[in-house]
Amino acid sequence: MSAAEISNITDKLLPVINEWRSRPLQSIYPIVFMDGMFFKVKEEGRCVSKCMYNILGID
Repeated sequence: MSAAEISNITDKLLPVINEWRSRPLQSIYPIVFMDGMFFKVKEEGRCVSKCMYNILGID
């Protein structure tokens, strides 16, 4: 895939992602799953560990 094609896809998805991120949440979730995945990334010329957190609430 070209960089332009990835940019076009991203530009189409950003409004949907922002709408989803700003939706109202419920006040109570009886079941909550939390997990994290660690990745090695290059930051300022160094290799560091970063964690991506995943949280799932079930009502």
